[in-house]
Amino acid sequence: MSSPRWRQDVWRPLAVREVTLLVGVAAAYLWAHVSGTDRFRRWFALWDADWYGRIAEHGYPHEVVIDPTGRLLVGGEFAFFPVFPMLGRLVGMLPLIGPRPALLSVAILASLALGPLVYAVARGEGLADRPSLMAVRLLAAVPMPVILFCAYAEALFLDFGLLALLGAQRRRWGWVALALVAASLTRPAGVVTAAGLFAYAVLHWWRRRGGGGELAVIVGACSVGVAGVPAFWWWAGQRAGRGDAWFAVQEAGWATRFDGGASTWEFLDRLFVVHDLPLAVAVPTFAILATGVAITMATLVQRDTRPYAGWLLAGLASVVAASNFWYSKPRLLLVMAVAVVPLAMLAGPRWASIRGWFVVGLLAAAQLTFGLYMALTWPYAI
Repeated sequence: MSSPRWRQDVWRPLAVREVTLLVGVAAAYLWAHVSGTDRFRRWFALWDADWYGRIAEHGYPHEVVIDPTGRLLVGGEFAFFPVFPMLGRLVGMLPLIGPRPALLSVAILASLALGPLVYAVARGEGLADRPSLMAVRLLAAVPMPVILFCAYAEALFLDFGLLALLGAQRRRWGWVALALVAASLTRPAGVVTAAGLFAYAVLHWWRRRGGGGELAVIVGACSVGVAGVPAFWWWAGQRAGRGDAWFAVQEAGWATRFDGGASTWEFLDRLFVVHDLPLAVAVPTFAILATGVAITMATLVQRDTRPYAGWLLAGLASVVAASNFWYSKPRLLLVMAVAVVPLAMLAGPRWASIRGWFVVGLLAAAQLTFGLYMALTWPYAI
């Protein structure tokens, strides 16, 4: 790659992403300093990061223990898929680096990589340079952006999803399958990524009147790609000595199961009818969910963005139809972060200007403030 092209395709989107992360880390430090919390000093072990750290240090346990009241005593590690903690374990073998700092390093490097990857996907959609950079800037306005510089698996998971999307744009189906396998062994939302990628690829296949052989390859790549999720479920069951290990841990430890949207409906009822939720968290949570719905609907308006609608709908459904804690839903909606590309497509070149910078800056500030509150002040795990 020539030097000018390298600067355009890699260094500039990487620089935009780096500035975003530096601002986020500085804001987290200031928030912690002003509020007097010690959570910033424990950034390596903040909520789920502590579970990932345990896996990186000690591996997975050999049993799941749930007491008669339904409380999880042993085996919480099985809720977390292996790629991220195993990468942390490998990097932690380097001199002077332990597993937990290594996990944070992997997460931050993965978050930096989001810049060039989003830029490449946007360019693959035919966007010019400035709208593609706008897509990179929009990463600062995704739900809970603070998670992208914690020792969480979300940034790495998004990297794999974007790599699969790049492969689909270039019709490299082996590449797609490998990226999807990596995604589905990083987070259970790999099912969403595979489903969204399948919808994206099939719509493009239909539009170019592709042959049956190519459709079979697309189906095969996405089927292979999603296999990482049931493979880990099976392995966890073998390791723990009970076939439903992952599901039992999710239910007992995180009250998570498919409920068809009943818990989301209960959240809306409590917010608008019962009025028993803390508004400082409940109102932004509702606003983020509503924005997810609006963005998904907006992708149906323009022909060029419709291939993303299935991906966003699958991501939205995976959050709305599950019984996860209501205050965790904004973080879980990060599975829809690919929306930054169709949003840049919808905005067009007119918004890739100072006006667009200003609007994105306001949205990013709001999301960062909410994320910092949830990470450093809110008393419950997110």
